[in-house]
This record gives sequence, structure tokens and C-alpha cells, in this order.
Amino acid sequence: MTMSQLTTAFHGVGAVFLAMYIDPMMSRSLDIELQNNHWIDNVYSILVGRILSYLLASLVFLALYLYALLV
Repeated sequence: MTMSQLTTAFHGVGAVFLAMYIDPMMSRSLDIELQNNHWIDNVYSILVGRILSYLLASLVFLALYLYALLV
């Protein structure tokens, strides 16, 4: 129940981070360096970062769940 209620907080923080940091970075990369392939590296780093964050959040929630079962 707690995990499903905390998804709003995670998505809210992610939306703010996306709006303030990632979107401007991607638009600068595309506007300035459309001839170069540096923007592809930015897209890959965003994808890898999102995958790692989901894995980390899943591990934290799993650890908290297992801790709650043992206590």
C-alpha cells in the first residue's frame, strides 16, 4: 500500500527534474550539435539513468518490505 501511494511522490520529483534539467539539456544538444552525434550520448545516458533509478528504487522497497516482514 505504501509503495503504491509513494509513486506520486517519485513521479513528481522525476517530473520536476525532467522539466528543470533534462529537457533543457536535450534541447541545447539538439539545437547546437545537430550535426554531431553527442545528443545520442545524452539520450543513452538518460535511458541508463532511468533504468538504474528504477532498479535502485525497487531494491530499496524490497529491502524495506523484507525488513517489515522480519520485524
